[in-house]
Amino acid sequence: MRLARWASTAIYLVYVSCLTWAFDAHSFGTSQTEIIGITDRVAPVLPAMLVAAALTAQFSAALAGTAGCGGLLEELPKGKLRSQVG
Repeated sequence: MRLARWASTAIYLVYVSCLTWAFDAHSFGTSQTEIIGITDRVAPVLPAMLVAAALTAQFSAALAGTAGCGGLLEELPKGKLRSQVG
């Protein structure tokens, strides 16, 4: 697993260095969503994939927050509330 993390880190670093070398820095805007415009030049499908990935990440965080809330409701009142499943 450690080797996989180092390999993915190396791949991402090579990708980002190639990406920054391939584009002129002065030809882009400075907004937070400019990466969508940049990726549109690489492949037209990438902006849609970036938006889908961002939405999926937000949904995943919402699910994790909801799941964590159930545990807090059981722990904070020192066992007076029980979560029941089913």
